[in-house]
Amino acid sequence: EQRAAQRTARTTCPFCAEAIQRAAVVCKHCGRDLPPVTSDRGIAPTEQWLVSPDDLIADANTLVVGEVPLREAAARLVDAAGGDRALLREAAMRVAKDRSGTLVRGDTRKVYRLLNAAAANR
Repeated sequence: EQRAAQRTARTTCPFCAEAIQRAAVVCKHCGRDLPPVTSDRGIAPTEQWLVSPDDLIADANTLVVGEVPLREAAARLVDAAGGDRALLREAAMRVAKDRSGTLVRGDTRKVYRLLNAAAANR
């Protein structure tokens, strides 16, 4: 009975907000790898943590402020994202949708351009 309840437990994908099973490893809607399911105490094993889009935005901010050339900065972001272009696109979308200006310290257009260049792997 408890196993049946666990299998039917639903949650939403943190990337596309579609309904998915709690035990899913990959979202069936957007195809993204999902963060690990946390324990009852809310702690995930450290070796399974994923880089978040916010981490990439912070990295892009630092690279833009440091005036690192676009190609070099994009290559660094691709490495930081583990080559996950969808993660880079998600970070770029968050910057584009950030109307309050809380995600970017400097030039929002430059950070957005850098994240898009990294996602396109240029």
